[in-house]
Amino acid sequence: MEMEPSHAQALTGAPQLIFGLPIQNERLAKLTRKVLIVALVSAVLVLIRGFIGLASGGGAQAPEQVLGMALALLVPICGYLGAKKSDQVLTCCFCCCNLLGSCLTIFVFVTAFAASGVLSYIVQNCDPRNNDGTGCPTAHQWLTYCPDLPEGYTAEDCYSDLQGQAGDMQSTLHWMVLLVVPSVLMQCLGFCWGNQLYSELKQGAVLVQPPMYPTTTMAVQHQPPATPYDSLS
Repeated sequence: MEMEPSHAQALTGAPQLIFGLPIQNERLAKLTRKVLIVALVSAVLVLIRGFIGLASGGGAQAPEQVLGMALALLVPICGYLGAKKSDQVLTCCFCCCNLLGSCLTIFVFVTAFAASGVLSYIVQNCDPRNNDGTGCPTAHQWLTYCPDLPEGYTAEDCYSDLQGQAGDMQSTLHWMVLLVVPSVLMQCLGFCWGNQLYSELKQGAVLVQPPMYPTTTMAVQHQPPATPYDSLS
């Protein structure tokens, strides 16, 4: 009886080592390699974003940055362990987290881009000393736009502070583009390939076969049957 191609495991030939995992089915080995490469690149991008955040945020935000890095690294770890243990739950977690992460990353980037546009408009058109721009903050709104300034600040003080923030946000958007595009790409690929791997595991595929230990047989020498003549010798 022939096994289905999607589940059949090659019984001959040496298994392929994919990041230390011996996988004998060639098609599953290629799919697993894709998933693990995505997991590895995602982990590197998480570390890069974390270190940039630590460098730009100062020591005050260090605990939050480190915690965020640790939580983000759980996703590629789920991908590796899911492949190593042929675990449907971990593989599904890797797949779903990549889908959610890509959506959140796109949302954060679009929000930051929109906020940068609003801030640039205010800085370019809403100088309180000659405020002729349409849609500019009122005198009362100026006093709520800069809560980090000391109490009693004026609209001019807030405007000067927003000018500095606009420059910082432009720099932030530049490196965000360099990191967001690869991150979203990796997360989308992680979702697609992770979903394929999850489907294979759900149908009963086993990526890493347990080691087969050869059985050894010990030759036992048969003693000749005892005869009456043995006692005479």
